[in-house]
Amino acid sequence: MPVKFNKIITTDYAVSSPKIGRAFDGFTFAYLADLHDVCVGENNSLILENLKNRRPDAILLGGDMITERKHGVHATECRHALDLVIRLAELAPVYYSIGNHEARWMDPERIHTESYEDYKNALEAAGVRFLDNRSVKLHKGADMIRITGLSLPLRYFGVRHETLDTQIVHLLAKDPDPDHFQILLAHSPTHHAAYDVWGADLTLSGHYHGGQVRLPLIGGVISTGWTLFPKYDMGMYALKNGKLIVSAGLGTHTIPLRINNPPEAVYITLRNAQDGNACI
Repeated sequence: MPVKFNKIITTDYAVSSPKIGRAFDGFTFAYLADLHDVCVGENNSLILENLKNRRPDAILLGGDMITERKHGVHATECRHALDLVIRLAELAPVYYSIGNHEARWMDPERIHTESYEDYKNALEAAGVRFLDNRSVKLHKGADMIRITGLSLPLRYFGVRHETLDTQIVHLLAKDPDPDHFQILLAHSPTHHAAYDVWGADLTLSGHYHGGQVRLPLIGGVISTGWTLFPKYDMGMYALKNGKLIVSAGLGTHTIPLRINNPPEAVYITLRNAQDGNACI
């Protein structure tokens, strides 16, 4: 029986840039991350109801929809994620970028009773697009935006993670097009500076679960990498060139703890900047 939460909060952001063409003005993404195969409402009814009411133009998934444990992934540890994502694909186009738990599930040296390829194939059959170090271009008339999913190797996660700087260029096949708005789905916010230097106008992350426990005026207490009071735990942050939005996520794993930190659905509305200056 998965952990079940009975509340979901909604956070809205408006993102404007001269790179966002007029055709995309008002275009809205829903961003969901870190489900970890739990349920928010009966069979994830609260998540589905939330999205049905908001009717986003597209849905972005930021990884860790499942939980990969030391004993592997079993059918009972991915079925809620599988069912939810298939049902999301009935509401809007879905673009799925993987997190560290999907990355571990893909590792051929780990033993699992369920195949990652079976999970992925079932979702692709439902129309889900996986952005595994890949990009997709969305076109509306002559206007275009680009969405890229970054799949980080496991050495970039955890307490003693490696630093990601120029390696991001080698992981992604192409650099951003500087003339078009670039969204980067990057599961961990730890390497935000590298994403910014690479050229992301907007980076969407999760991974920290909102700091697990949130305190008034302080924010998140501890990250999933055991960092106390992480700076980028939840919200929108200005980087040197672009912006970073970190979702508090939907679920938990290992220690089922979320205090003052309900599951979160994020909505991002794009706006065309008329004055030539990017503002968010």
